Amino acid sequence: RLSGEGIYLFSDTGASTIDQSIFIFRRPDKTETLTYLCGRVLPLGSGQIELLAAEATGQTNRIQLEDLRKKKEQGNNCGELLNARKRIEHELIKETEKTLAIAKMKLHVRDELNRIRIIFGGGGHCEIPYKRAVIAPFSGQLFREPVNPDIISVPPPPDLELQDYQKRWMRRLSVAYGLSFEKSE
Repeated sequence: RLSGEGIYLFSDTGASTIDQSIFIFRRPDKTETLTYLCGRVLPLGSGQIELLAAEATGQTNRIQLEDLRKKKEQGNNCGELLNARKRIEHELIKETEKTLAIAKMKLHVRDELNRIRIIFGGGGHCEIPYKRAVIAPFSGQLFREPVNPDIISVPPPPDLELQDYQKRWMRRLSVAYGLSFEKSE
């Protein structure tokens, strides 16, 4: 009910993958319609950061992976983690551009992509590399002029009583929550 009509890019960062979809949401005559333009699953999830970092150290055992995961979660960007983030960012820029290009080809009015809004979700989402990489293609070759897309968030479900600390991480779980209930419920 709170959703606005328009074109959206949803980028959901999980542990293994980034799921991206571009869709158009409309409400003609009080009905809701979704038109999916593109959906892709990219093997660039947040668990890949510590895996790439571990491979760079030559130690991919469970203990090393767990140590790197903890460092990553604490915001410690040692050299290996920083390099892994840069590699994922570089790849995700290219893949997001492909997602946008596929969607743009399906639009009747190609400039409609200039009004896209971005929704980020998933437990692995963070500024670097995920947010930065998804935004980067909007100043690339797909657009005549750089586009500054609105970044919106999914509001917490109104039927949950959440403490302040829970509200901070709820946005990371919003997709899972939204998919767990039928619309009629």
